[in-house]
Amino acid sequence: MIELIISILVVYRLTNMISQEEGPFDIFTNIKQYFFLKGRKNFFFKLLSCRLCLSVWIGWAYALYRGGLHLDSLVYGLALSGAVTLIITKGE
Repeated sequence: MIELIISILVVYRLTNMISQEEGPFDIFTNIKQYFFLKGRKNFFFKLLSCRLCLSVWIGWAYALYRGGLHLDSLVYGLALSGAVTLIITKGE
């Protein structure tokens, strides 16, 4: 249970840090500006600007990192993203 809570908090923090903050040495801002200059319809700009979208990819990456390439990891990643979505939409 503790591992699940920690996993949710990790995905939540990474999602907010990348999508909402400037980052150390403005790294996240610079990356977003780079993709913005490529065009507002750019997939990566949209991905980095949408917390709900980004939480899916971060959840999957974290789940794959923790459990390897298995169907369970992909489902776990979606579950983490769902928990982060609940926190974002209901908790803030």
